[in-house]
Amino acid sequence: MILPYRERPLHDPLMHFKLPYGVNPQALIHWSSFPSDHAVCFFSVAVGLRLISRRLGALAIGYAALICFPRIYTGIHYPTDILAGALLGTGAAYLSKLASVRNAAGGALNYLGRHPRYLYCLLFVWTFEMGEMFDSLRYIAVSGAKIARKYPHRSEELAASLVFVGLLCALAWQMWRKHDSATQGRS
Repeated sequence: MILPYRERPLHDPLMHFKLPYGVNPQALIHWSSFPSDHAVCFFSVAVGLRLISRRLGALAIGYAALICFPRIYTGIHYPTDILAGALLGTGAAYLSKLASVRNAAGGALNYLGRHPRYLYCLLFVWTFEMGEMFDSLRYIAVSGAKIARKYPHRSEELAASLVFVGLLCALAWQMWRKHDSATQGRS
């Protein structure tokens, strides 16, 4: 883990935090409060929009701030968590101005422009994950960590299995692309 672990305000007994009605006290146990992933996500999108349009970006930044403040009220984050997340998201958005990042992204976008079916699939997955704030991916990561902790003597087998599944997926992808390009050539 790169960033420091910080207990959430709602779980910190020294805070004497009074939970608002309807907030689950068991929410996000063992998840670090620092930095706010919501702030990173929403501020990177908002600042990215700001790089394109000043007005739209100003509205989006205001909306991102509006989304983040309830997370302080409900005890999910400290104000500094939101600030750090906003700074990370802003930095990530400004990375898009680097020529090397733009060139790498340009190649991928050109490919997706030539093959819109992949773009639509990728956009669906991305918007789904954004809508649920990547909870399914977190669940998979936590489950994998639990399995690795429960069976530490088998972690090499687990890693080898994941590599094997990844290679099978890559092979299936290549075979499908080859078949797909052959069928497109005939039509």
